[in-house]
Amino acid sequence: MPRLIQAVKDSSALVGSNAAVALGKIDSEAKAAVPALAQTLKEDDDVRQYAAGALEKVNIEAEATEDTEFV
Repeated sequence: MPRLIQAVKDSSALVGSNAAVALGKIDSEAKAAVPALAQTLKEDDDVRQYAAGALEKVNIEAEATEDTEFV
């Protein structure tokens, strides 16, 4: 997962968006990626929608398993 987290920050929008989608498919196990995904929301217009989708999936899965809040 560390390589996917790093790939979210890649200068290529294609790499970043694919990494965000992959992290979203990992669901709640991708909690370690939340800071990188959240930073992408602020910085990268091309990857933003994919990062937002991944964050939503991670959060939904985490809420189903524990009381976790992502800001």
